[in-house]
Amino acid sequence: MTFAEVADRFAAWQVEAKVWEELCKDHKIYIGRLKNYINPHIGDLQFDQVSPDDVAKILTAAWDHPHTVKRLKAMLRRIFAWGIAKGFSKHDNPAATDGPLQFLLPSVKPITKNRGALDPLDVPEFMAALHKNLDISVGAKCAFFAILTATRSRTAREAKWSQIDFDKKVWDIPPSQLKVKTNGGLIVPLSDELIQFLQELPRIEGQDLIFPGRRGSVITDTMFSSVVSRVPGKWIDREQSRMLESEVRATVHGIARASFRTWAQDDRLGNDRRYESRVAEICLHHRADDAYKGAYERNQSWIRRRELMADWSKYCFSAIAKK
Repeated sequence: MTFAEVADRFAAWQVEAKVWEELCKDHKIYIGRLKNYINPHIGDLQFDQVSPDDVAKILTAAWDHPHTVKRLKAMLRRIFAWGIAKGFSKHDNPAATDGPLQFLLPSVKPITKNRGALDPLDVPEFMAALHKNLDISVGAKCAFFAILTATRSRTAREAKWSQIDFDKKVWDIPPSQLKVKTNGGLIVPLSDELIQFLQELPRIEGQDLIFPGRRGSVITDTMFSSVVSRVPGKWIDREQSRMLESEVRATVHGIARASFRTWAQDDRLGNDRRYESRVAEICLHHRADDAYKGAYERNQSWIRRRELMADWSKYCFSAIAKK
């Protein structure tokens, strides 16, 4: 069997084992990576003849994109492990990172480029500019919501009215809507400013999505992530631009996550003494770094999280003119 045939069987097994739903987001990403990165190199090769050198060529071709390389490594390693378990090859896993592959990859590690964020001191000005331009698209409103709740693109784009409790001022997000499902669901405290923003949004009868697209479905990540470029002004990640010696534009994800996290411990604002690092990590739906606490601690610091998110909201609104 060729590699492409085994890779297709592996995908079918993922669906059968209910790891994926057919043509869900993860399945489509898998198909895209096969088509764009892997099959052009080894798709027609016999599965049991693919060598570590073949795998190294795939990874080296994408070497300038470290996040892609990381994902391709994991994907190839899993496909080969499954194929070996099913008897399609009797050789060692050519994508094993502790095997020959480690000696075939470039010795110079690519510079990791994170998604652009804003210096916390620039956030109020950006939020004021975004607030003035909320009508440019549904994506702009969704981006505004994501930044105030410090949530990821998919989580914000899939937000539903049925998940919002206006009386308790919370957003109850199920695990299926979060990146790390094993961390459980997340209850996000909503500030007074955010509650008012939601109450002023138009609602469509029979539509549960807060930010529906034109056809009533979830808006695309492209519509969400293109918002920063459409907001008047120059929004640059100054720190990354300095390190990489090239201009790095800010992104909604970077502002909602990295700018929030930096603000929560920013000593220029006195926040390093005001907020606990652990509380900020819970707000981002991260586990505690300490393995013992991660396994046994159940305290979700609800009061401190509400205080932190309320202060973040006030900070984001500090340059927005009051009605």
